[in-house]
Amino acid sequence: MEFDDLLDDRTPLQDELTLNQPVRDNLKESAGWGKFIAIIGFVFLGLSVISMLFMFASISSLAQFGGLGGAFIFLYLILLAIFAIPVYHLYNFATKTQEALLRDNQSLLVGAFSSHKTVFKFYGILMIIVLALYTIVLVLSFLGL
Repeated sequence: MEFDDLLDDRTPLQDELTLNQPVRDNLKESAGWGKFIAIIGFVFLGLSVISMLFMFASISSLAQFGGLGGAFIFLYLILLAIFAIPVYHLYNFATKTQEALLRDNQSLLVGAFSSHKTVFKFYGILMIIVLALYTIVLVLSFLGL
């Protein structure tokens, strides 16, 4: 036994999935629906960018808001970027899961579930932010501010 083998107590990552058929079927269906939802999300993002370009082209009509047209467009861009994060990771989850099931590749499935975790983490943080804002608005409304 070599010295490097003594120091390395990690087990090597296997490239073979050990999932039974019902789990594989559920993962395959989840990946299909995830891919569908992600593609619809990308289409929505594309249409939103196009509508933002039309808004930018007609920024002179936004002068009624006291010169805040640029601020509206900037806010719109930020919201689109925020929306793109879970859509991108959902698409990654779906494609990597499909590929992992097709090739029986454990490392691809690990990557897929990493993207899956990111989607849920994103929505969890978003819910915390929304609940905090609702609480602040509720408290301020009770205080009469």
